Amino acid sequence: MSTSTEENREHGLSAGAGSGRRPPGVLSVAMFAALAAYAAHGWYARYIRDDYCTAISVRDRGIVGSWLFFHETWSGRFSYYLVKGVLETIGPVTVHVVPLLLILGLAFASIFATRSRLAGIALTFATIAAAPDVLAWGGSLIWETGSITYMLPVILYMVWLGFVREPSRRRALAGAAIMLFAGGFSETSLAAQGMLAGGLLVWFAIERDRVRAAVAGWGLAGSIVALAILGTAPGNRVRLASNPTPPPVIDAITSGLKYAYGYLGSHVFVDGEALLIVMAVAALMGATNARIEPRTAIAGGFITLTAYLATFLPAAWSLSSSPPARAMLVSTWCLALMLACFAAAFGRRFAGITRYDTPLLLLLAIIPVLTAVEIVQRMPQARFEAVEIDRVTAALQANRGDVTARSRWAHSMSFASDDPSDWMNQCLCSFYGARSLRVER
Repeated sequence: MSTSTEENREHGLSAGAGSGRRPPGVLSVAMFAALAAYAAHGWYARYIRDDYCTAISVRDRGIVGSWLFFHETWSGRFSYYLVKGVLETIGPVTVHVVPLLLILGLAFASIFATRSRLAGIALTFATIAAAPDVLAWGGSLIWETGSITYMLPVILYMVWLGFVREPSRRRALAGAAIMLFAGGFSETSLAAQGMLAGGLLVWFAIERDRVRAAVAGWGLAGSIVALAILGTAPGNRVRLASNPTPPPVIDAITSGLKYAYGYLGSHVFVDGEALLIVMAVAALMGATNARIEPRTAIAGGFITLTAYLATFLPAAWSLSSSPPARAMLVSTWCLALMLACFAAAFGRRFAGITRYDTPLLLLLAIIPVLTAVEIVQRMPQARFEAVEIDRVTAALQANRGDVTARSRWAHSMSFASDDPSDWMNQCLCSFYGARSLRVER
């Protein structure tokens, strides 16, 4: 069954490939169902931990005042505090829809960058499904602080890569602004974008592609300015003082490489089956799209590999440990892009794989279907956890004095503790106007 030129462009399948629209459509629907399940799970999200503390600061100081306060006393993540400040002026209701908005944003940005609905949805699904603890309290999707910090910059990177793919002078300047803003969310993502922009600049210079080199160069310039703002913040000294003494740089690099290697064995080879979809789709695109050059795709694979390795370095130096699970969403995104690049190069050289696209894509649809089923099965627990949080916050709203709430879950999950002086308890009390809080089992 042949496909039209437009379908080839959208799905990356060649005319006469034998599969038509149906297998890509089935796989896309399955992945869309899994992403919808993630978004539905996000409806049970609530303010937790830092959400309360930053909300109090915004309420007392305003968005800009709060940003300046944290810049002086804790962190130079200027973009994060500005975005979080805007959300917190709206109120806690934003936590219900932020997961949905971020999933949609990543999907549209990925489609824009790849010019393929199937590839864009596959990258979105793999980035979320293969990352660790995305649905956990304190993870990279359900916790608003974590999702804004680590998911939003990935969306901006995909938009920027779309500019690299279809460059222009105007897009080069816009890309600089995007990368400047993206660099203010976290040290982990900033390390990745620096390697990504720098690597692409070197490659396009070697290829004498001046237009794309300009986009990459402006992107690197924006990243460097972001590093200057983030790295020179006075609050960094305060934050680093609360962490272990940073090791020597060489030791930090060695540890970072060790953590990057360990992540593959401890997580990706256990829960990274969603990455198989990215590899298969990219291989089929490489086999059917003459615009994909194997040499360039291989170079992109090595560049994103360095970006993946770089995501482990900030935590190795500042925390003397691997990054927290929520930060590894950025690492997983780098891995997904790396595998897509190498798979596209492989597919271009082995065009005969299109003979197997029908059974391959239909078989891979099992992965998002099982993912959606698993998420739906977790919904009752998510609903229970939301109810437990609502019980504690309802007690604080009803009694503005000394509050004692009973919640085994809230106590065991460190949502709050039996110590009224605990920082989490104090943030909750300040947010709701209570004098003190004690949570008992």
